[in-house]
Amino acid sequence: MLFNIDRARIAMSKRGLDFLVSTTSENVLYTSDICWFDRYVSEKLFPMLTVIPYDRDVEPTVIAPKALCGYTLLDATWIQDVRFYGELKFAIVDKNATLTEIERTYAERMRGNGSDRFKLLDHVLMEKAFPGARVGIDLYDPALPKEYSWKQAPQIFSEIRMVKTDEEIRRMTHAIRINEDSISVLLEALRRNEKQSVIRKMIGGKIASRGGQAVVIDIGMGRNGGIVYLPHPEYRTKEGDLVKYDCMLTYEFYWSDFSRTISVGPPDSHTREFFEAMTSVGDRIIEMARPGIKTDELFSEGVRVGREKLSDFDADQLGHGVGINCREAPMIEPRDETLLEPGMILNVETPRFFVGGFGFNMEDPVLITEDGCKRISTLPRELFIA
Repeated sequence: MLFNIDRARIAMSKRGLDFLVSTTSENVLYTSDICWFDRYVSEKLFPMLTVIPYDRDVEPTVIAPKALCGYTLLDATWIQDVRFYGELKFAIVDKNATLTEIERTYAERMRGNGSDRFKLLDHVLMEKAFPGARVGIDLYDPALPKEYSWKQAPQIFSEIRMVKTDEEIRRMTHAIRINEDSISVLLEALRRNEKQSVIRKMIGGKIASRGGQAVVIDIGMGRNGGIVYLPHPEYRTKEGDLVKYDCMLTYEFYWSDFSRTISVGPPDSHTREFFEAMTSVGDRIIEMARPGIKTDELFSEGVRVGREKLSDFDADQLGHGVGINCREAPMIEPRDETLLEPGMILNVETPRFFVGGFGFNMEDPVLITEDGCKRISTLPRELFIA
């Protein structure tokens, strides 16, 4: 189960909400475990809703299009009350046919419930709520039933999702393992002096073979790495190049965002000193991160360490949350004062880009624990050499 329902009820209680309704694909996925195809297709072609009550004695509800009826028969969601809207014509092959249990259930469910998701939502709320009930929603729509007190509350979902459940941590841990494998492919390809386009295909194939989906494979080679996301498909590295590697992928709809820097051949003393200085910033943030520390304090300490090592060090962000989205709350930046809690996952990163020079990044996910934090990645935080 992805949904941190106990945390949700705490957030609802603080705001005096009786129900929480999700409409966006990411929040429907989070609250129900259902995501058909990818999130964009789910939201545009098969929009769904979930209705989460504050009262533990009231059953949650999923509202889905009839096109997804078959999918929900296979225990795709922890929510038992699933209702369907829309039209989808079907026929039973023979009125005397003996149907399986799944076929009978499918036929029964397909005969319900309504033609419109918001009208069906109104029916669900009439059954489970009361006029004037306070309902938080992630994205308000004028078509929502008017009998209730609607509160636009996207920040509630952000607040709930910051602390991960065991299932979320499992998915994200596997995602980072896939990303770690991509590093070994990159190193092998660089040692063979493959061109950038070939390396990207090799990495994409490796990710797919492990059940992941590559979203961004950024390989900044030499001077090209000084410009963010500037592809040079035919480029091959030469001795002394630095390669900034940043790979973003998903596994079961959860993200891994991971970066390392590689030296092609032995690095010179200046490169090693720069690398050690930049790495010390992230090292200090990881050392300091624990429950009760604010994210802006992590940022301030990281900047202090960076400027102690490098006179021209500057940054506007030194990390971010990660989960269903690649970048989500909390942020390690001066404007974010989120108190760290056990179960949060942060990507600690220290990017620097020098136009006409090279690009650098070191990015690691860490899990906040009861008494500190631990890195999820098993790869060393060091300058890799190809």
